[in-house]
Amino acid sequence: MYGYYKCRGPCTLVFATDATRKRHERVQHADAEITPNEPNSEEAPCVDDSILNYHNSRLQIGLLLMNIADGMKDGDGYRLVNCYKFVLLFAYQFHNTKYAYAVLLFFIQIYAVLSEEEAFCLIFNRFINSKGKCGGNIPLDLFMEHLNLLLKRLAKGMGANVTSASLQRAAQSIVPLNKVMETIYKDCNKVKRSGHHGNTDPEETVSIIVKDLISGKVFETSPGRKGYPSFQKFKSNVLDIDYRDFFFSGQKTGFMTGKRFMK
Repeated sequence: MYGYYKCRGPCTLVFATDATRKRHERVQHADAEITPNEPNSEEAPCVDDSILNYHNSRLQIGLLLMNIADGMKDGDGYRLVNCYKFVLLFAYQFHNTKYAYAVLLFFIQIYAVLSEEEAFCLIFNRFINSKGKCGGNIPLDLFMEHLNLLLKRLAKGMGANVTSASLQRAAQSIVPLNKVMETIYKDCNKVKRSGHHGNTDPEETVSIIVKDLISGKVFETSPGRKGYPSFQKFKSNVLDIDYRDFFFSGQKTGFMTGKRFMK
């Protein structure tokens, strides 16, 4: 079974399989007394409040996501960097290792690989404010999707005259064409139709949720209270992990040794 198994001898090595750990202990720590980890026959009574732990964790993650969304709207790169530190831990804890290593690569670039000027550009060159409004920044990848939508409209207008060369010309002219269209809208005092999906009034929905939370007394401590059917035993700390495992696995895959940064 694949996992993370710490050496039970004097060293602090971590192994991917239990068989590898036992072979290491037999060869390297033959004289050491190895105490096998036997599961407890009697489980200790649960004193945690799984309902309270679940809602506290959900509230924390929701506030983190809202902070990330606000940081994008304000174009605050440093705030996003601080939020990404938590995202890194959450991604690794819940086995989203590809996202965890992508964020780790981002940190290594801004703190170790890039110069101060290049790191500053990497942190802040990921937003655009095409409307000029306060708090109106959007991610660059979303802006590129808007330009791709305009390109698709141009391709549709070409009809049967669509060729690779015509699409290349349209793609090269898409940015200045978009600026010309925005200038015409501004000169004519016309408001361009927004693609933003507005939400209905959330007052009724929020009131229902608040009533359910109050009636369930979810934020009142009740030791030994069982959780929901899908989360019967919910920990108070969802980031309860050993971070040595993270860096050890990174060394094995070559992320921490620099083998994959050169590609």
